[in-house]
Amino acid sequence: KAGLGVLLIAYVLITFCQPRDATWHDCPRGTVYGAGLAGGGLSGLIGIGGPPVVAYLQRQQLPKAAFRATCVGVFLIFDLTRLGSYTAQGLLDMQTGLKGLALIPAFLAGTVAGFKLHKAVPEQKFQRLIYFVLLGMGLSLLKAWF
Repeated sequence: KAGLGVLLIAYVLITFCQPRDATWHDCPRGTVYGAGLAGGGLSGLIGIGGPPVVAYLQRQQLPKAAFRATCVGVFLIFDLTRLGSYTAQGLLDMQTGLKGLALIPAFLAGTVAGFKLHKAVPEQKFQRLIYFVLLGMGLSLLKAWF
């Protein structure tokens, strides 16, 4: 996890300091497969598959609504795959399921707040917010190293 944290921090520092017109719009087709492979691999390995996908999509400079919708679709596939795998391996039991269900009310409240914030945040600030979220994730993962 610490290695992923270092990579996320490096990614944010490198890309945040690039000129605004430096994008990966014309990147080789394999880049999307690399981001998907890295995301899927990390999802299976340590349960955190989002950062490579978020980093790839952020560099595509999608409108914020398209970015959010694409992330939701990708993460739904990741999560359904993991849920099936964990269930087949017997890793989910009644106690774990009840703990997960207990999170639903707070999750729904957070989702409603997020929808409202999404509408209030301008496009340009949304793009910067993604950098700060990735940086926060990187620092959080790096903290586990110490």
